[in-house]
Amino acid sequence: VGADARLAHEILLAISATVGLLLVLVAPVAVSRGLFGTLLAVVGCVVVMLRTRQYRTGSEVLVGLVSGVAGLVSVAVAVLVGFPDWHPVAAVVLAASGAALLATTLLPATPSVRRGRVGDLVESVALLALLPLLVLAVGVLDVAQV
Repeated sequence: VGADARLAHEILLAISATVGLLLVLVAPVAVSRGLFGTLLAVVGCVVVMLRTRQYRTGSEVLVGLVSGVAGLVSVAVAVLVGFPDWHPVAAVVLAASGAALLATTLLPATPSVRRGRVGDLVESVALLALLPLLVLAVGVLDVAQV
């Protein structure tokens, strides 16, 4: 049983790392689709990071968080390079995100059921938002209106 558990852990770790690598590589392609593609990539990164709440080992959490943050960095770089007219908005969003992250990590937090439920709700909404964002990013509605 111990050997099977170690093998399952290694498989989960490899799958998480592969998903993270794909997220980082595909994010610029999604951003090139415009606003909805950018939102799709950001929501994908948020989902990857929120999934780490269910992991039990530090290595699984680390891979998930690094993948999500690297995906967000990839999105930010793609936005800054691909859309120069978005620079002011991107600067405000990046500054606000950094301030919010700093505030949440500096404040001491004890585990609570309420925060867990809010995390579950945010994760559910993010997962449900992926399909409509994908449809909008691909441009299915634009083709249907022609």
